Amino acid sequence: DFCAGAYRSLDMLETVQQHFLRQVRVELIADRRAGPAGWAVFLQCGRSFLHRRWLSPGGRRPWHVIANFYDDTYNQADWADVVLAQSLGTKFSAIHRLLEDRPGFLEQYDYILYLDDDVLITEEAITRLFRLAETLQLQLAQPALTQDSVSAWEVLKQQSGSLGRYLNAVEIMMPLIKREALLA
Repeated sequence: DFCAGAYRSLDMLETVQQHFLRQVRVELIADRRAGPAGWAVFLQCGRSFLHRRWLSPGGRRPWHVIANFYDDTYNQADWADVVLAQSLGTKFSAIHRLLEDRPGFLEQYDYILYLDDDVLITEEAITRLFRLAETLQLQLAQPALTQDSVSAWEVLKQQSGSLGRYLNAVEIMMPLIKREALLA
C-alpha cells in the first residue's frame, strides 16, 4: 500500500491519517481561565520553549494562553490559563483531537493564534495582530517573520513600510485562524 514515500491512493492516505489521529491523546491538566476572552494563543511547547523571553508571568493580556505540552514539562506551566498534555502528533493533530473530544472548548474565541515554541514574539505584537485581524475581518493571518528568520519564502518576511499584505500563504509555525475558518 505504501510505495517509495507515496501512497497508492487517496483512500489509503486517508486511512493512514485516520488511524494516526485516533491514536492522538490530549489531556486537560488545568483550566484556570478566570473569565471570557475573545482571543487565545495555542502554544505548542516543550522543554526548550521560548515563552520565558516574551510572556510576562501573571500579565494582564486580553487573550488566554492555552499551553499544549508534547513532553512532561507541563507541571511547570503555572503561567498558562489552560494546560494540556499531548501524547503524539503536532499542534494541528492536537487541535483536531481537542475539537472532537471537547467540541465547545474553543467556542468563546473569535481568533486563535497557533504558535510553535521556537517563535519569539512580544505580547504587544500578539495583541496588535488580534486587533488587526478583527478590524480587517481576516479568516487567516500571521505575524511577519523578521528579516533574519529562516524561511523558504521571502514574501512572509517583514517589508518596510508595510502594515500588512494579502498573500495566499501563511507560515505553519504561527497561523492566526478565525474560529469559523478552523471549524470549516
